[in-house]
Amino acid sequence: MAREEIRLGIVGLGNHSRTHVGALRKTGRKARFVACCDVRKDLAWAWANEVQCERVYNDVEDMARRETLDGIVLVTWPVQHRDQIRLFLRSGVRHVLCEKPLAMGASEALEVWAAARESDGVVMEGLMFRHHPAFRRFERLVASGEAGRVESLRGSFHWRD
Repeated sequence: MAREEIRLGIVGLGNHSRTHVGALRKTGRKARFVACCDVRKDLAWAWANEVQCERVYNDVEDMARRETLDGIVLVTWPVQHRDQIRLFLRSGVRHVLCEKPLAMGASEALEVWAAARESDGVVMEGLMFRHHPAFRRFERLVASGEAGRVESLRGSFHWRD
């Protein structure tokens, strides 16, 4: 029997949310965002129309209460992460992808870990550098010897709209 479509939700529909849409499309899996949420109503509706997301919310608790999701992507402010992760785990979502940082400190990270264990959930922090094309290229240069002997590395990150 073929697996049904994977139903995802997303909270926080700013610029970085589109990165997740693009990544999802590249997977080739039968997965899509069926629910989206942002406190900015006009942004939420525009995002939903663009991505063809079925349901729009402006309140994260309402979304967690009403939706049955396989996974949630949290692209919100770091101070909201712990509470939103716990909210969705309690609502039955078993897979949470949370943008970095996962928590505001070690004690919050331990609370998230405990909540995931208690609900048999999987919580993952989104760390784009691991899969960024620039890092893949750097790995190839080092592995081939073309970069020579690497003794140190310095980098910076900039986000352009």
